[in-house]
Amino acid sequence: MSFRPPSDGYFRRMGDYDDTITVDVPPARLFTYLADVRHLPDYMPRLTSAEPVSGDKVAVTAHIEPENAPEQDVEGEAWVHVVEKGKTLEWGAPGPHDYRGRLHVSEGDAPERSTLK
Repeated sequence: MSFRPPSDGYFRRMGDYDDTITVDVPPARLFTYLADVRHLPDYMPRLTSAEPVSGDKVAVTAHIEPENAPEQDVEGEAWVHVVEKGKTLEWGAPGPHDYRGRLHVSEGDAPERSTLK
């Protein structure tokens, strides 16, 4: 994967986002689904494929629409860590934008519901 600096030559850190949703799926089932890296494209819109490599490394392909360039598919390496078994995941990818994220699954207001933050 290669990166080109913006036209002004300065890379910018990605923004931070925070949200909480309720999902009608029991927490253990939801976490098992989310922790399987092959499902990353189901909830990370730009990813078109994700395959485990070794340890926490993941081979990914993403479809991007860069400014002043044609749409393209790019391949790279990312990582996924289970921080708290059955509850917390972190992920990221090396590069100039410090891309990373975290999610936490907890029991919702009923045993068959989960809160995802």
